Amino acid sequence: MQTLLSLKGHLVPMLPGKTAMLLGLILLIQAVVVPQVAISSEVPTLPAASQIYVNGTVTNNTGGFPVAGANVSFFNYSTGAYVGSALTNASGFYNITLDAGVYNISAAAADHYTAWERNINLSANGTRDMIIFEIPGRMEGTVDDSVHPVAGAVVNITYIPVNQTVPVVLSAATGADGSFSLENITAGSYTIDISVEGYPPEQRSVKISWNRTTVTTVHLSGAELTGVVKDDSGTPMEADISVDNGTAWFNTTSGPDGGYSISGLRAGDYNISAVKTGYVAYRSSTSIAAGERAWENCTLMGGSIAGNITDDAGRPINGAAVRLLSSGTEVFSTTSDAAGSFGMMSIPTGDYVLSASMTGYLSVSENVHVAAGHTTYLDVALTGGALKGLISDDAGRLVSGALVELLGSDYSSNSNNSGNYTLSGVPEGDYYVKASKDGYLTSITESPVHISPGALVFHNFTLRGGTLTGTVDNGTSELGGVNVTLILTTGENLTATTDPSGRYIIKGIPAGVYAVTARLEGYHNSTVGGVVITAGETTALDLTMDELQGSISGNVRSSTGPVEGARVWVSITDGIRFAYTDAAGNYTITDVPAGIYNVTAEKDGYYPDYVAGVTVTRGAVVSDVNFTLEGKLSRLSGVVSNGTYPIVGVNIEILELKYSTETDPYGRYVMENIPPGTYTVVATKRGYQANATYGVVISMGEVMELNFTLEEIPGIVWGYVRDADGKPIVQATVEIAGEAYTTTTDINGYYKLAGVTPGIYALRIYKSGYETSVISGVNITTEYENHVDVTLQPAGGGDNGDEWSLIPGMDMVHSFMVIGLIIVLSLMFISILYIYRHGKKFSETRFMNMLKQMAEGEEAEETTADSEGAEDEENSEGPPEEGREGEKAEEKEPVKKRLRKKKLKKR
Repeated sequence: MQTLLSLKGHLVPMLPGKTAMLLGLILLIQAVVVPQVAISSEVPTLPAASQIYVNGTVTNNTGGFPVAGANVSFFNYSTGAYVGSALTNASGFYNITLDAGVYNISAAAADHYTAWERNINLSANGTRDMIIFEIPGRMEGTVDDSVHPVAGAVVNITYIPVNQTVPVVLSAATGADGSFSLENITAGSYTIDISVEGYPPEQRSVKISWNRTTVTTVHLSGAELTGVVKDDSGTPMEADISVDNGTAWFNTTSGPDGGYSISGLRAGDYNISAVKTGYVAYRSSTSIAAGERAWENCTLMGGSIAGNITDDAGRPINGAAVRLLSSGTEVFSTTSDAAGSFGMMSIPTGDYVLSASMTGYLSVSENVHVAAGHTTYLDVALTGGALKGLISDDAGRLVSGALVELLGSDYSSNSNNSGNYTLSGVPEGDYYVKASKDGYLTSITESPVHISPGALVFHNFTLRGGTLTGTVDNGTSELGGVNVTLILTTGENLTATTDPSGRYIIKGIPAGVYAVTARLEGYHNSTVGGVVITAGETTALDLTMDELQGSISGNVRSSTGPVEGARVWVSITDGIRFAYTDAAGNYTITDVPAGIYNVTAEKDGYYPDYVAGVTVTRGAVVSDVNFTLEGKLSRLSGVVSNGTYPIVGVNIEILELKYSTETDPYGRYVMENIPPGTYTVVATKRGYQANATYGVVISMGEVMELNFTLEEIPGIVWGYVRDADGKPIVQATVEIAGEAYTTTTDINGYYKLAGVTPGIYALRIYKSGYETSVISGVNITTEYENHVDVTLQPAGGGDNGDEWSLIPGMDMVHSFMVIGLIIVLSLMFISILYIYRHGKKFSETRFMNMLKQMAEGEEAEETTADSEGAEDEENSEGPPEEGREGEKAEEKEPVKKRLRKKKLKKR
């Protein structure tokens, strides 16, 4: 605007009033239309990076070896929310990108305890190594003597605990079943020692693994008992040999040569018996030392009768009368004992009749021959009554293992797998019968059942168990055809299938606590444990089943090979499902509901890629959903300052690439399209100490910020360059005349020349559109007080040749103003030509009427204006006098006259 007013002050007085008025209007339009250049003094704010890179190595506590496949997870410290995780590679190394913040970190791997680090502040790229501990192994097993379990045996193992040097002895004693267990053992190969009184000590070699159970069985050799069995004539014979110490029994049979041997005996006192049908049993006792081989020969005597009296169900009958008759005369008599056994010794050789009888049973008589030197065995079964029947539950299923008892007696039986029971050999009488089984309500006959000798009575029982009922749905609707299964402790499955409304019912369930499972194709099994069933009651249990999910798998590659650590994800209704690629670029996303998805692969440093229309079905894996990622080039930027103010014109160079640039007035620089690598970046400017940053790692697609602070070299002059209104002048050149020291002003008009050899110099300051200023006698010292401010005056249209201009001699602003004036004049000429051709008078147009009204106020001042114009001509630097005389002659000709002449010419 100031330039416009200046131009008006020079040109308007030289023109006639109306012409001056027209030109003034045009200049006013030009001032409004032509945009003005505005310079902002605000320094832009640089974006701050918010993401960091965290990596590290996971090792174990037994030697610090790397742990592959460990899952390192990060959780928000404040909320506990899961943030992200990474798997370690074969070297135990992991890498993850996170937002800066405070985290809880866990590391977990197979056969290891989970390790935690809590309240970890991650504010910058860094390394977090983790140590995880192996889960010790254990050992269990049994100790026996090859026949029976050995209780009280001491099992010792000696090992060295983790991170210790002193061996530790771990001991355990076997229980009644001969079993033992040892816990928390360091992995390795060991020798265990087994010792117990009565057996020689034993050793076994075992191998213990981390988080595994090693099972071993130890058979103790023990002592041995051997001998020969003969009859009373000295002839070897086969016989049944029984050896016991009151708690353990060992049985064998002598061979045809009469020899027998029993091994694995514990040291102690033993009872020995040798038995053969028709012979008197041989009984003896002996003491056997640990590991000893003892001898015991047996001789069996004949001439006796022995046997058992049982009912027809095989139960022994106590107190039955046994008589031996010869020709109808009783010779010997005895009664059966509690085991139903009887015996008659020293019986002469002959044929006899053996009679057995008991109240309530049919009597039995048997012929028997007694041979000298032999014992004749005769078992006699007395026939009683019988009770038989079937036991089922309230669902009609047969019940096995139910106990049927005759109340008031010791007669009982259990139902078999077919639910049948039989009580045989029952003495005659009237009995109440009870059927019972754990988990069912007991059933007792309402009236006594009469049982007669030799008679068969039938009676069935129904045992009532618990009932389980409910519905099965998928969370929104009921499911029909679902198989609902309850597994009994016997291993038997009780099942039911839901009807179309999703309802099921299972009856006759024994009381107890069970797990119930619902199964249906296309759904995950739904299992509920701890279901309490009470006999005679109904338990309600509703089940919900989740649909099976699908999976998506494939590979992610770039132009250089597999891409490891790429994140592949799909969006589902309740969030996203994602997976990271392994070293081969492979991934698998699991738990994806059935549907059609767009699958996206992405990784920092690469442009993302996606595959549309991937159809996932329940329980199926969609494979070969592959991606090719295109890598991004990297960028390096930053700000160079002296610690307070930015420095303009600093040379930034990447030495290895020979890439270089300079900082702008804000002290900022940018380098684009940098290939990945490790570089040295150097910042240099005359008057400042050079600053280099080594080992700058630039990754694929990374936008990296690298700032520099330069330290000034002594010998400084500084100040501000402003215009006549006190406004800062940007990009003004400040130099020391005759020297190589030069700089330009920043957005605040500030300049500084540093590193100047102390002395007295002349400063030259210039910028297009301003008069060049030279300041002599500037004393530059090593102190910071060398302060020189400069005010530049407008150049009045001159051009010092330091900036490019559209019109020589003018700066860009004035050049645009003159061009705008030419455009306006051209438009006015076209308008006049248009009016003329269409039969209108230019003097009658609105444009000329407006000019006439403006000119009426100026006619009185034309004479004064002409004289003032003559004075301006004498005082201003203008074109040669000859040219100006022509302009004055033209100004004296009235406007209307000139227009009239133009019309005559056109005619």
